[in-house]
Amino acid sequence: MDEIKVKLGDKEHLVTLPMSFTVRHEVLAAGNKNLRRATCAALGLSLRLGLKARYAYDPLAYGGDVLDELVARGLRPSEVFAAAVRCFNAFSDTTLTEDEVKAAEKNSGGADPAP
Repeated sequence: MDEIKVKLGDKEHLVTLPMSFTVRHEVLAAGNKNLRRATCAALGLSLRLGLKARYAYDPLAYGGDVLDELVARGLRPSEVFAAAVRCFNAFSDTTLTEDEVKAAEKNSGGADPAP
């Protein structure tokens, strides 16, 4: 993945994705319920912002806490969402494509399922 930076307020931040594929995947899946909260969760997990909000495996609650905290710091919601979408897209870029899943299935070493 190429280096991604986002701007919040007057500072530019490097996007650093969480190591856990599971965490990234659950944030992406949460986007089906509430995209704004899920994108803010991705932002909170990707940037070193010194947040009081803590991730407790509930992306939607965490995303809401991140947004509330950043707005309380004086950031405009539109600015937070713009940066959050970039972080969320970076999460998405780390998931497996359909072709990669098919290739992994072919290399699984197991017998092909019956037709």
